[in-house]
Amino acid sequence: MSVQEQRRLLDALMGLDRDGDTREGSMKHFTDRDVCKFYIAGLCPHDVFTNTRKEMGVCPNLHSDPLKIVYDTLDDEKKKEYPYETDLATTLDEIIRECDRAILRQEQKLKDSEAEKIQNDPISRQISDLQLKAEKLGEEGNLDEYAKVNAELEGLKMKRTQQAVSVQIPSGAAGEVVQQYGSQSQQQKLRVCEICSCYLSKFDSDKRLADHFMGKLHMGYMAVREKFEELKARGFFPERREKR
Repeated sequence: MSVQEQRRLLDALMGLDRDGDTREGSMKHFTDRDVCKFYIAGLCPHDVFTNTRKEMGVCPNLHSDPLKIVYDTLDDEKKKEYPYETDLATTLDEIIRECDRAILRQEQKLKDSEAEKIQNDPISRQISDLQLKAEKLGEEGNLDEYAKVNAELEGLKMKRTQQAVSVQIPSGAAGEVVQQYGSQSQQQKLRVCEICSCYLSKFDSDKRLADHFMGKLHMGYMAVREKFEELKARGFFPERREKR
C-alpha cells in the first residue's frame, strides 16, 4: 500500500479534516516523527506499567488508533521495511532481561536466608546432617539403621516445629512477606513469581493469588512477554539475543 493509499484510508476512517486542516502536507502518517512507533507496532511499554513500581510515565509520542489500523493493513514482509517491530522486540527483550535478573536475585535471597537459618539453628543443622545420612543409608540398603535415623529425624523436625525457631528476616520485599507470614516454616513456602519477580506464598488465599495474577504489574509483564514471543515467532527479534 502506497503512502497515498494509506492517507486515503485515513480519510475514510477519520474524515478529511482529521488533523484540523485539510491541507495534504498537514495530514498525519505513521512514519511521522511524533507518532509512537511502539504503539503502531502493537504495544507501548508506557501503557502496561501505569500505577505500578515500574511506572514509565506518559508516552511523549502520539498514540493513534487510525494510524495503527493503516499500519496493520501491511503484511509482515512490508512491515519489515520499517524498523518498528524489530525495535519493539529489542525494547521488550531488555525489559524481560531486567525482570529475569530480578527473579534470580529474589530467588537467591530466599536461598541465602534458608542457608543462614540452617547455619544459625543447631536443630536445623542436625536435621540437614541426618537427612544426608538417611539418604546414604537408603542407597546402601541398610534398612535397620535407616529406620533409626529416620525416627530421630522426625523427632527433631517435631521439636523444631514446637520451638518455632525464629529466623533472620531478609531485607526488601522478601522481608515484608516473611513479616506478614511470620514463622520459618511459612518462610520456606515462599516462592518467586516467574513472570513479574514478586514474592508469593503457598499460604496465600485464592483471592490473594487472584489479586496478584490480575494485578497491573503481573499483567503488564505478561503482556510484554507474550508480545515478545509473538514478534519472535513472526521473525521480528533482536539480531543478538544472548542466553540469560
